[in-house]
Amino acid sequence: MKEIRKKLEMEKQEKVVWRAKIKNFLKKPPEGRLKVNVVKNHIAYIQCIGGRSPQIIYIPKAEERKAAALAQKEYYLKADKLLERSINAIDTFLKLYPDETIDDMIKEMHWAKRKIIVPLRPTDEEYAALWQQEEYDGLSFREDDDSNFYTDRGERVRSKSEVIIANTLNSQNIPYKYERSLILEGRKIHPDFTILDVEHRKEKYLEHFGMMTDNGYAVKTVEKIRLFEANGLFLGESLFCTFETDRHALDTRELKQLIERMMKA
Repeated sequence: MKEIRKKLEMEKQEKVVWRAKIKNFLKKPPEGRLKVNVVKNHIAYIQCIGGRSPQIIYIPKAEERKAAALAQKEYYLKADKLLERSINAIDTFLKLYPDETIDDMIKEMHWAKRKIIVPLRPTDEEYAALWQQEEYDGLSFREDDDSNFYTDRGERVRSKSEVIIANTLNSQNIPYKYERSLILEGRKIHPDFTILDVEHRKEKYLEHFGMMTDNGYAVKTVEKIRLFEANGLFLGESLFCTFETDRHALDTRELKQLIERMMKA
């Protein structure tokens, strides 16, 4: 419900801003209404002032700004009514829709009762545990790879920076899977970290690019990011990246800030 409420409140605020813009325009609106006659692709704009027998004024081409203002007035008047109805509907929905969720409700029950019921959906803790327990197809190490980088969970990774990333996620109790396979456009890739956003029940991806000084590596990095985005996994929404060069190592403070943004996206 928090996510729904947040989206609706943002939508309402946008509509309030639009109505303020309309109100400002309508302080000094052009007089009358606009009528249009089209003959053989020739457009004639006509200003109509008054009621049943309105005054008719043809608008010359040199004064098309007046026609545009009249059309804008008509559009704004209709839009304002629609926006007013929409805002009222949002207010009514937010007033009637309960803040309490299914997850909140079960947490309020006695622990002995929670122990014996079957919830309509798994709790966040259960959902995360089930996700973490799922087996997956990872990326193997070459036989001649003698690197020995291990995380606090005992996983072998490919660099010191990936150890730092894995341990930071683990210390914040954020579920992740290292190099789990992902199929994009029929091509199997292995994102460095597949992360579970438990609150939104959504998977996100964290890629670490550690050789950005190398031109060939940098080109492949751009291609990989484009592959993600071509499949609807956009940078800053579902995809997040860290980068290193010869001069700039992974900054742990920036990493923590990135993870914080990632869990809010």
